[in-house]
Amino acid sequence: MKKLATIFVFAFALSTTISFGNNADEKATVSSVKSLPASLPAIETPAPQRTKPTAAQKYSPAQKAAITELKLSSVSK
Repeated sequence: MKKLATIFVFAFALSTTISFGNNADEKATVSSVKSLPASLPAIETPAPQRTKPTAAQKYSPAQKAAITELKLSSVSK
């Protein structure tokens, strides 16, 4: 059964390749207008909602360093 399915897939791929190969000879010129899909307008979405700061976001870098008992080399404001 597995061999039969494999043979069927290969036969289908081969026949598709041959049929598209025959059609390629007839159409020597390719137009980008016809080959590319039409562009769709961008859908506008609402702005992301503001989230409440978590406990980790409430502390300044100096406070975080004091909590973890680290020393800061410089404090940026």
